[in-house]
Amino acid sequence: MAASESRWAVLPVSDIELETKSSNILNQTSTQISNQTLDPNEPDPGSEPTQHPTSDRVQQQGHGHVHGQVHDKERQLQTLEQVQDQVQDQVQDQVQDKGKVAPKQDTQDDKGVTLLQKVVYLGCYMGFGPCLIMVNKHILRDLPFPHPITHTCFTTLITSLATWAGVYWFGWEMRSWKVVTAKFYMRNIMPIGFLQACTVVLGMSSYLYLTVAFIQMLKAFTPVMIVAFLHMFGIESPTMGILGTVGFISIGTLMSGYGEINFNVKGVTCMMLAQVSDAVRLVVMQYLLKNRRFGVVESLCYMTPAASFWVFVAAMIYEVPKMDNTTWEIFSSNYELWIISGLLGVGVNVMNSVVIKFTGSLTMKLMSTARAAALVLINVTLMAEVVTSIQCGGYIISLLGFMAYSYVREKKL
Repeated sequence: MAASESRWAVLPVSDIELETKSSNILNQTSTQISNQTLDPNEPDPGSEPTQHPTSDRVQQQGHGHVHGQVHDKERQLQTLEQVQDQVQDQVQDQVQDKGKVAPKQDTQDDKGVTLLQKVVYLGCYMGFGPCLIMVNKHILRDLPFPHPITHTCFTTLITSLATWAGVYWFGWEMRSWKVVTAKFYMRNIMPIGFLQACTVVLGMSSYLYLTVAFIQMLKAFTPVMIVAFLHMFGIESPTMGILGTVGFISIGTLMSGYGEINFNVKGVTCMMLAQVSDAVRLVVMQYLLKNRRFGVVESLCYMTPAASFWVFVAAMIYEVPKMDNTTWEIFSSNYELWIISGLLGVGVNVMNSVVIKFTGSLTMKLMSTARAAALVLINVTLMAEVVTSIQCGGYIISLLGFMAYSYVREKKL
């Protein structure tokens, strides 16, 4: 991050806030002007006064009164246009003097991204997620390292260190550093970190019992959980369009589970609990953070260490006492896999932020759906995982339901 960009990192103000402030002032001014009434007994400056008390005088007064109204309206319009120009100039000057308007940064929007850069970003987005899943599956099942809590502790710690190193060495922007005090962190961030830790650990645990293809099918059920908990906590009531799409997702997920040959109750339970924990995390974030928006880097810097703390405590209680020398030999001889997993975790989050800037959230969700489907296909064709025809049909229904859900939610139907 360049030094010129970081100068305005403390008090960022969006264009929406500036436009709202200008609009409010203009509305107040136009209302005051439009509320002004004309006194019918007051002579108009543009009309010629007469001295004859005849019908001609009455007629002349009438014409003078009409012309006076027209002149007044013209003056009002001119005044409103002048006020509009003045207000826009004053608001820009006042806000810039206070240091609240950031100069336009070199963001990676659609105009600033070349075709080659788009191809690279999209390739990284489509590749990082599946690579992260396959690396985690290899560590937990193929090495084997059957300790998902400890594995999560290592990866989240590496992710935290890598993110803070990026902040220190590359000047990644931290806009909310004044807001995140020690009290704020303990009261608001630590509970979110606990739920995030539960989500990651439970999701990791499912790889010990289920195939990657079936896990991807179950992940399509996540919107159903989110809609249910948002409605349960009174944050958002689902529309008929949302209810219809989550109904399709539910039917598809049930078909996928029914057709699974290697169905494992413990694995499915872990995956369902991970989705519940993730949905509750989103609800708690809205409640505790009061809709405060953290960037991707800020979320990694603040919430990942909190999750690491809870995962470390759980690992020390439940897994570390059960480890033997063989476990530590596996870790020491394959430590690079944990580094790769942690760095891929950073890459996945950063690519989500970069890609959404020039594609939009709806397009990114559709790409995520295609990525999950491609991962299922790869594991079936290359990793010899078995998917039945009922599962395939159910997964197609779930994917169509998820795409419809993303569209309905984006368009607020």
